[in-house]
Amino acid sequence: MMKKWVVFLAMSSLLVGANAMAQIDTGENGIGMYFDEGATINCDNPGAVGALDLYLCLTNITSPDGISGWECRIEITQGVYILETVLMGYLPINFGSAPDYIVGLGEPLPWAPSMVVGVFTFGVFMPDPIEIFIKPVVNPSIPGVPAYADGANSDILIPLVQSTGGPDIPVGVINGDCPVANEDATWGSVKSLYR
Repeated sequence: MMKKWVVFLAMSSLLVGANAMAQIDTGENGIGMYFDEGATINCDNPGAVGALDLYLCLTNITSPDGISGWECRIEITQGVYILETVLMGYLPINFGSAPDYIVGLGEPLPWAPSMVVGVFTFGVFMPDPIEIFIKPVVNPSIPGVPAYADGANSDILIPLVQSTGGPDIPVGVINGDCPVANEDATWGSVKSLYR
């Protein structure tokens, strides 16, 4: 009987561990580049040569009707090339040109906690750290920020927040240290919990 109980506990801990992965950015209207569709991994260390799929994800959007379009600029440092880009959704059209993505959709992409809007295959050709940034497009719909259009009304534009907090902080890293997620809490708000 004891052996069965130990096996049960061991299997339960594996199942709990498998589901314990959480999104990196838990704030509303996030955008980031991830190594998985669930927006839980924003760094990888593959070495010098290889192809990697990265997922451009919108996380925790506030529109319950999904999105009808989105825009952002993707900048990467040296040593990597985007070999292929697959935009997600029904009839996606990029009205910009890389690295600017101004994408309209034929039908809204339905809401999900992590919405994959693009899959980018990166060719990595050096072992040095490579940083990925998300910035606003050259002529943004909302000044200074990436944005998405509401799924029910494309005239409603909503600003997106980079998963790490701003345009000058990488949202993804290849062959380097992982970027830190955007934290809404300040040290003062944390200290106030203990007063």
